[in-house]
Amino acid sequence: MLLPKRVLLATLMLVTGGGTASAGLTVPPPTWLPPAATAPRLWFDGGDVAVITALRARVSDPAVAGYYASFKGYVDGLLTTLLSGNTSDDTRSKVAKAAALLHVLGKTPPTGSHGYTSYAQVAFAALGAVRSRQPVNTVEKYFNPPGDAIDVLTDSSRLQSLAEAYDLLASTARTPETDAKVRGIIAQWANAVRQDWNLTGAYFVPGHRDNWGIKAGAALVTTAIALSGHGDADAWLDDGMTYLDESLDAVTSETGWFLESPWYLNYSLANLVPTAWHVKNALGLDWFGPLEPLVDAAFAVRQPDGRAPPFEEGLPNVFPWDVLAAAYPARAATMKWAWAQSPQTVANFDNEQIHTVTRFLVADTTTLPSAPTAPPTSFLGGDTRAAFLRTGWGADAFAISTMTARDTSATAAWSSRHNIQNPLDLILHARSTLLVPTSGGGPLVTRSEDRDEYLSPTSKNLPLIEGTAPFVVDASAVTFGARLDSRDAGARPQHLADLVLTEVSGYPNGGRARRVVALVDNQYAAVFDHLTVSSNQNRSLELSWRGRGQRTQVAASNQRAANRWSYGQARVQIDTTATGNLSTESNASLYADAWGQEESVSGVIVGRSGRALTLVSALQAYPSSASAMSVTTSSTSAAAAMTVSAVGGPDILVSAPGTGPASAAGVTLDGKAAIVRKTGPAAAVVDAVSLSVDGATWLVASPAATLAWTVSGDGFVVTVSPDSGASFSLDLGHTGLDLSEVYAGSVDGVPLGASQLSVDADGFHLKNVAPGTIVVGPAPCRQGSGEDPDGDRICGSADVCPTVADPGQQDSDHDGIGDACECLDAADRCDDGTPCTTDSCVSTSGECKHVPVAVATACDDQSACTSGDHCEAGACVGAPITCNDQNPCTIDGCEPATGCTATPNAGESCDDHDVCTVSDRCDGTGRCVGEVIDCDDDNPCTEDHCGSNGVCTHAAAEAGLACDDGDA
Repeated sequence: MLLPKRVLLATLMLVTGGGTASAGLTVPPPTWLPPAATAPRLWFDGGDVAVITALRARVSDPAVAGYYASFKGYVDGLLTTLLSGNTSDDTRSKVAKAAALLHVLGKTPPTGSHGYTSYAQVAFAALGAVRSRQPVNTVEKYFNPPGDAIDVLTDSSRLQSLAEAYDLLASTARTPETDAKVRGIIAQWANAVRQDWNLTGAYFVPGHRDNWGIKAGAALVTTAIALSGHGDADAWLDDGMTYLDESLDAVTSETGWFLESPWYLNYSLANLVPTAWHVKNALGLDWFGPLEPLVDAAFAVRQPDGRAPPFEEGLPNVFPWDVLAAAYPARAATMKWAWAQSPQTVANFDNEQIHTVTRFLVADTTTLPSAPTAPPTSFLGGDTRAAFLRTGWGADAFAISTMTARDTSATAAWSSRHNIQNPLDLILHARSTLLVPTSGGGPLVTRSEDRDEYLSPTSKNLPLIEGTAPFVVDASAVTFGARLDSRDAGARPQHLADLVLTEVSGYPNGGRARRVVALVDNQYAAVFDHLTVSSNQNRSLELSWRGRGQRTQVAASNQRAANRWSYGQARVQIDTTATGNLSTESNASLYADAWGQEESVSGVIVGRSGRALTLVSALQAYPSSASAMSVTTSSTSAAAAMTVSAVGGPDILVSAPGTGPASAAGVTLDGKAAIVRKTGPAAAVVDAVSLSVDGATWLVASPAATLAWTVSGDGFVVTVSPDSGASFSLDLGHTGLDLSEVYAGSVDGVPLGASQLSVDADGFHLKNVAPGTIVVGPAPCRQGSGEDPDGDRICGSADVCPTVADPGQQDSDHDGIGDACECLDAADRCDDGTPCTTDSCVSTSGECKHVPVAVATACDDQSACTSGDHCEAGACVGAPITCNDQNPCTIDGCEPATGCTATPNAGESCDDHDVCTVSDRCDGTGRCVGEVIDCDDDNPCTEDHCGSNGVCTHAAAEAGLACDDGDA
């Protein structure tokens, strides 16, 4: 007997090890359908009383109570219009699902004119009022679609909701006529989806194997389980799995679009995620394991604001972390963090669905959010070449991202999506804001009349040749590598540069564009571009830059193009210099950050005409209250160079053709890009053979390598890209380190052998070392190896006296035993400098002994501030002397070298014991001085005096003394 198709597929997967040779994802197919349900089973086991009790308790759980209130309010608000002719099938499908769950929760509708006494009645009414659907599967229907033609893309979600509602009502009484009517409607919809040419294909035109196939396939599988007793259920399941797996395989393979178009991935997940829960609950099948790479990718592309960037058509949007967290217990904490730290804009996931019901049912309410611990920088290879260089996971992180993906066609007339001229496109996110956007928004998503502007390469941040960029149809036209993720190694800092190199051919006139994108020391971004054409005539070679907000031209000279964009409280400045004279022109374009909300973007086109052009740009973001780091340019005809006044810098950025040594700004580079920081020193190079600075050789690599190198303290860290080959050799000079020291090193924690690391007068030499993180510092042992109990870095058998620290290793009698261990140096080494111990040396070990002399033995503690000095417990101690000169105008103290001291206490109150003075104060010499009382009564005929009691007297002057009575 022939096996059903789904059983045959499962058997083939078991025999072959699963799936096809494609890199895409597939999920295990159900090999059976359960009997007709007597209780809900898609979302939970409705026959388990404990399950229902726990479900009803969620109504008052603060974590999900808001979802409950939302879908209940939605249903209650439509009770009076549900059967109106103006009510859409989209609304009815949502009401059916939500009302069915409200019935399971034991709720009843509010009283009113609507006439419904139970939510089950509401759900059945909604189900029974849904209009008919038929497939477009004939030529006549194709050219003249009937009014009730199925819309696969949107009706798949509605079909899924209808099936879910029917399942939720499985244990609810209904008349046979009602049941037959509802089953007939759902079955008609399912067959219309299954048989539509958009999925089956026709006349040699294949059906959709993309988000259409994922949504439809998932809905058909859900329907097959919900209506398992129906005669067409097997067909729904078989065809649903075909559409689903073939579409998953296509969009998640190396030539698929899911990484560059998260908007459509979310739209697909709107149906796929519920079905994954359905097969898990009803059939015990795990789809979440095979789908976990989608979670990995979502973390990889996630921007600091919590959204995924739309490098193709679409809008920035949030992955549905909340409805998936419970499916991945080991990752639930970070997934809940990702949801909490996002704007939760998931409209494309919620389209044609009422996912507040889904969230109420599956949201994890117990796990606490926790930020990721993985390194924030990530790279995605395969057909979608992308790098996401980030300073951290938080909203305030600085992140620059670049992507180059394969297109489905080499023409702009291609009617499908996922065909955008955007190789080497990039975006920049900083200060909790997307500041440098790609056009995203997209022609079909926003239904914009400005479709051409969104599609134009000038509406993105990428290199242009003859004003355009190619469609990338051939994956071999893209070179992706030089991936570098610099990380600190213990206490040694190493975060000079995270970077990646991407090169694309296929530009007009045999053109090629190479771009290195770097995150520099977690402070700013640097972009190194090199454009060439094979034409023997000059062509326009340019860069397109665009930022959000008000643009201000900072500089526009032959050597420097600088523009600043102000957006809210953030600013971003982009400086560019090149190997030839630059010209700058304005470039107005558009960006959509939310559905239908277009904003004008002021951009610039920077470049010149030629057959080759090398450029370097610095992108920095900062608050509006601050200023940008200063930038100076020093490009030559051989290399583009600029200096950025970064913290810890300044940094010299050099972009070179990569065809031999090129010099600018005192740097000579035989490579493609370099970041040079003289303080440290530190440097990063891309595909470099050598680097010299101010005439001094900094590094020589064989073969050419991509690496970052930072000197700190008494050692250094080198991070080498895994794309630099299986092994390499490296000479490092100009480190500023002590070359007479003995060094040791490791790569990714594995010690380097003696033949792999050497040091001489020219510097450090690494030979045949594997790429990774190389750490070099002083060796634990200057000589020998093994244990070092005395800590003198002479180890094991090399130490002539292992019990006493003796770096000099003196052995005056040449007997192989160090002087320290034979007490031959005891006179100097064992003298502790105190008279209160008797010093000696143990001849068998070299250990010094210091035995205290008798208590009360006289000694001199060399302090003039003590008296009665004597020995106590091996120390010379004395009693403090008393220093008091009885003068309130001095501060008494004592100096060990000289004895008592008396420091004037100027300004302090005192008493000079003179009744004829007041306001007594200490002067600067230690004397108490008061102000003399003024006894002058202004009478010339009295003699004024201050008496011994402090009272003024005024005795009459001698009669006859001349005076002036003041009368003229």
